[in-house]
Amino acid sequence: MIAKKLTTLAAMATLLAVLAACDGQPASPATTAVSNTGTATPQPNVTMTPGTLLTYNMSGGIAGFNTTLVLEESGDYTVTERGGQPTSGKVEDALLDKIKLQIDAVSSLSDLKAEYDEGNVSDDIYRTVTFERNGTPTTVMVADVGSGDNVPAPLRELIASVRSVAETP
Repeated sequence: MIAKKLTTLAAMATLLAVLAACDGQPASPATTAVSNTGTATPQPNVTMTPGTLLTYNMSGGIAGFNTTLVLEESGDYTVTERGGQPTSGKVEDALLDKIKLQIDAVSSLSDLKAEYDEGNVSDDIYRTVTFERNGTPTTVMVADVGSGDNVPAPLRELIASVRSVAETP
């Protein structure tokens, strides 16, 4: 009974968020992802609200993980786990500064791909980060196992820092 009510509340909250986003303003520019050739390509349906530094999502696995972190420029964050209530907090200034530097390092990569996954691992865990690159939201997905050794070190370091916030009990 409680689970049904929580599901209903979550659906209503999502609907309200969508309706709030449709406030008569023009649609935001399409997000870009970086193709395997390093060329930016449109990524529809991914937006970043003003003040958002990055979003992170961890999904997949045999357990069906789905954890989302929204980190604001101020260091405030919200973490939502599948079926759970959102939790909020504030990142320490030192970690926030480190994450900002890591985003800059990833943004400057000329060969950044939209996806690091060879697709050969069933039940892999996928980590997705969305951040602004050259003024445009950019999404990059990394498979935990299926990405092999092809993930640039700055991207791995950014994901490790964000995981320390999103996946800490």
